Amino acid sequence: SPLESFQSELGMPFQHRLEANHVISRSQVWVGALSCGQTMQLTATYKETSSLDFQDEIGRIVLDCVRIIPHGVLFFFPSYTLLEKMVQRWKATHVWEALARVKTPLCEPRGSDKAELEEVMTDFYRGVQASRQPGCAAGGSILFAVCRGKVSEGIDFTDENARAVITLGVPYPNFVDSQVVAKRKYNDANKMRGLLSGDEWYDIQAFRALNQCLGRCIRHRKDWGALVLIDSRFAKQPRFPGLLSKWVRAELVPHSVYGEAKDSLQSFVADRKKADAEEANRRKEEQKRQMETAAAAAAAKASSNGNHTTASACPTAAAAADVAQRCSVCLHTQVPIVAHPDS
Repeated sequence: SPLESFQSELGMPFQHRLEANHVISRSQVWVGALSCGQTMQLTATYKETSSLDFQDEIGRIVLDCVRIIPHGVLFFFPSYTLLEKMVQRWKATHVWEALARVKTPLCEPRGSDKAELEEVMTDFYRGVQASRQPGCAAGGSILFAVCRGKVSEGIDFTDENARAVITLGVPYPNFVDSQVVAKRKYNDANKMRGLLSGDEWYDIQAFRALNQCLGRCIRHRKDWGALVLIDSRFAKQPRFPGLLSKWVRAELVPHSVYGEAKDSLQSFVADRKKADAEEANRRKEEQKRQMETAAAAAAAKASSNGNHTTASACPTAAAAADVAQRCSVCLHTQVPIVAHPDS
């Protein structure tokens, strides 16, 4: 974890360490690592991601996910270069067009123009908001972004804004970058001082960025979402799961059969939709009871005052009646108004 790196850099062992669980229950999150797609194994290395077959396979997986997952979806690539390459391929093969029929597809802009990002985010939220409307069975938005980019940090995707986060590969820093090369060499040369090896440090940088992306989903104790990690190395490399955040690795299920993963995800989403509907009905009934109780109490108070002859003439009763009528619009239920006994 990042604590290991921080401890080694300081040269100070931490005697007491706490890694907390998430505040949600297990039923609120689905975490799956996909080793295979419909037709091929998925290992998102530079060589593999350059293959058109691989790019097409990822396109099919994304289409399946947006058809299953409601509202907002975030998809994180390891780099802008790969994002642009994939989008170009999907537009040429009409995958992008198919995506647009289900959700609004958007891309994080590469540049630092704040206004451009704000425009993209406005379109994203507009698509999600439209999918919340009563009777809307599909819709929403999918935002293709980059690990260590602007979307992966500092933007809150609560509730419907991120019902799923999908990640492709492991976002290792550019291994030929001069600073990365120098840091790995330095760590290897100073392992005797307690520093992590260059390879261990390199792993931690990648998973710190990955965990940051996964954390965009599920922002409070009543939130829910799915985390889809696309890469066979999560099943093949024993060290990989241990580098994930505690709450993620505790629920991680490797899937070597794509159909089973798809069925499991569909079942999870169906269960959560049912739970959301039940909770919405419960809140509606509770609000209805509160409004009826308030109206009845106000009317009773008015009836005990002989100076008022009608509910409309009684300021307290009239105000309560007005509140009840207005709240009934929100609740889609007409709340009965108790008339003044002298009316």
